[in-house]
Amino acid sequence: MQETNAVQTIHFKSQLELNEKRRQERDHKVAQIFKELDGMLDELNLNNKSNN
Repeated sequence: MQETNAVQTIHFKSQLELNEKRRQERDHKVAQIFKELDGMLDELNLNNKSNN
């Protein structure tokens, strides 16, 4: 029984680590998207100012 619990604990810990890694990857992708959007908005603002 203890061996089963140990295996389950190891599996659970590895799942948590995998979930954390995936969360960090998603956070990084979201940050990249916001950075790109900021750049696009800056471009639009510059174009808008030069047109007025």
